Amino acid sequence: MKQINDIRLNNLRALINEAGTQEKLATAAGISPIYLNQIIKQRIDNATGKSRNIGNSTARKLESAMNKPFGWLDQDHSYDESVKDGYIELEYYDIRSSAGPGSVVDYVPAISKMLVLEDWAREYLKTIEPKNIRIINNKGVSMYPTINDGDLLFVDISCNRYDGDGIYVILDDEELKTKRLIKEDGIIRIISDNPSPAYKEKTVSAKNQHTLMICGKVRRYFALKDAT
Repeated sequence: MKQINDIRLNNLRALINEAGTQEKLATAAGISPIYLNQIIKQRIDNATGKSRNIGNSTARKLESAMNKPFGWLDQDHSYDESVKDGYIELEYYDIRSSAGPGSVVDYVPAISKMLVLEDWAREYLKTIEPKNIRIINNKGVSMYPTINDGDLLFVDISCNRYDGDGIYVILDDEELKTKRLIKEDGIIRIISDNPSPAYKEKTVSAKNQHTLMICGKVRRYFALKDAT
């Protein structure tokens, strides 16, 4: 398996080609062109004695600047085309989105692959692009009874903006959370399906919706025992 630093570096080169130059990419992302050049050339950081690499914060800035889905820079996009006809391969990650207090976000490598029928994906996931789907686990009970603790979430990371009412994975205070988003009169309501008063609703005004970090839309969810 490729190391995260190598994956990010390869993807950074792709972003530079897409932007046109290092300087244009750095400007769009709001980071120093000199720092970006040091990463590309793998300059040694005097403080650590190691090559400069892309940190999590810089990775997210680069993704946002180039309109890539959350976590795009962390993924190896050299997709294996050897999957047999009629199936697509989805990536399952050992990372949890919390329907509760929240799960701290960091890079976690894919721990396995899951083959699903292409026709099933077309009907239920609304996509046949395996690169768009990440399978993660839900944590907590704030979305009960809709989603339970440990359920599998099929998350479409290409949907990184509000795209109609539904269940989304959002980034809130550096924590992944599974919540229902409903838009009414221009205001987005962030809702927990659990009726317990412990789970309070939040709202995001129209002028502040650019601050709402949507990581993906949940296209399907299953109890883990039902998906094996």
